Amino acid sequence: MDKPLIAAGIDIGSNAIKMLIAELAGPGQLRILEDVKLTSPIGDDTFTHGQIHSKATFEVCRAMKQMSQLMKDYKVKTYRACATSGVREASNRGYFLDNLRRYTDMDIELVDSSVERYLTYVGLNIGVEQMPQLREEGLLVVEIGSAGVQLSVYASGRLQFSEYVRIGILKLKEVLESLRGESLHYSNVLQQYIESQLDMLRRRMSSYTINHLIVLGGEASTLANKYGERGTSSVGSLPLRSIARTTLQRHLFEWMQAGTAELSHKFHIDEERASQLIPTAIIMSELLKATAAERLLLPDVSLRHGVLHEMSLSAHDQSASLQALYIEI
Repeated sequence: MDKPLIAAGIDIGSNAIKMLIAELAGPGQLRILEDVKLTSPIGDDTFTHGQIHSKATFEVCRAMKQMSQLMKDYKVKTYRACATSGVREASNRGYFLDNLRRYTDMDIELVDSSVERYLTYVGLNIGVEQMPQLREEGLLVVEIGSAGVQLSVYASGRLQFSEYVRIGILKLKEVLESLRGESLHYSNVLQQYIESQLDMLRRRMSSYTINHLIVLGGEASTLANKYGERGTSSVGSLPLRSIARTTLQRHLFEWMQAGTAELSHKFHIDEERASQLIPTAIIMSELLKATAAERLLLPDVSLRHGVLHEMSLSAHDQSASLQALYIEI
């Protein structure tokens, strides 16, 4: 019997570099061997200065070198490394990618937003067993990114519409910082800003009955780890937690009154990540108001899961199934 193929999926994101190493056990089936997440400085440079500085380039090269060595340790046979919006929107992306490829001797692919979204949704659709049922009953899928938020509304089993709003975590962090010191209630002002940006979308969503809400990205996983309840997934490779509507509402005011240092201590994360908690929680809360969902579903899924699932399907001649899945998305 042939040994399962060992593969790696790498997501070079704005806030983190994530690598998943897994055995491709069968079509859509992964046996996770290693899941690595390292902090990325790319987003701060790109979305603040428009380009990736040499210090950030060096840090990313060093992180990717560590991942390259880990791939060798696991005897990875194939991999796909994707750079997303933080690199895509940098004015010096070509120079950055050339340095990264030369330093690591790895093939790095710059993917556009449609491919990024597609791969994330492949991982989500395969990893969450109840997706067809959720889409039938009314589902809002929210991806909170560094540059913006992608919202997709499903009803009667079909995608009704998808919109992108430029209220990403790093943009909101800048707004939050600019308000600090000018107002004692800067978090409340931030909440009003987010609410105004989402107002037209919430009106559009009111035409549908949305019973389920899935949130990806931002610091949603941090909130899930602290307050979420465990759920299940179809293949056992996708951690899934949920937060009750009442839990989020109860704690949101408390988080908004806390400072970054206090949140860092409370959630056991560094202050950089702690600064992203309030914008993430406010976005989740404001969108929850537009649904009838009693719980937020928070699967730990990103582009790296989709990359490996796509490899798995291709390795087992399931390209037709992959195409059908894309049509569903």
